[in-house]
Amino acid sequence: MPAKKKTTTETKPAAKSASKKSTTTAAPKTAAKKAPAKKAPAAKAPAKKAPAKKAPAKKAASKKGAISPEERYQRVQQEAYFIAEQNGFAGDDLIYWLQAEKKVASELA
Repeated sequence: MPAKKKTTTETKPAAKSASKKSTTTAAPKTAAKKAPAKKAPAAKAPAKKAPAKKAPAKKAASKKGAISPEERYQRVQQEAYFIAEQNGFAGDDLIYWLQAEKKVASELA
């Protein structure tokens, strides 16, 4: 497909009023610059290769209570917060954490 050339139009300076004296020199006219023509690519790019197959996502373990350590930690953390909230945040954090661990372990068993 041939490349299209952009054409630019030259604007004329505003006409001076007839009442002013014309002692100033007129600015020289400048030719409009043309955009260089685009060159066609020398060779076509090679065909794209098929994307590499990704490793299959980890499937959930067959055991009911098998979760990742990060998920377990987050569940214990959340449960400890709820226990502390029920007690008005008046107790010891370690006690809340231990109670939460017991509860999560019993849920996962």
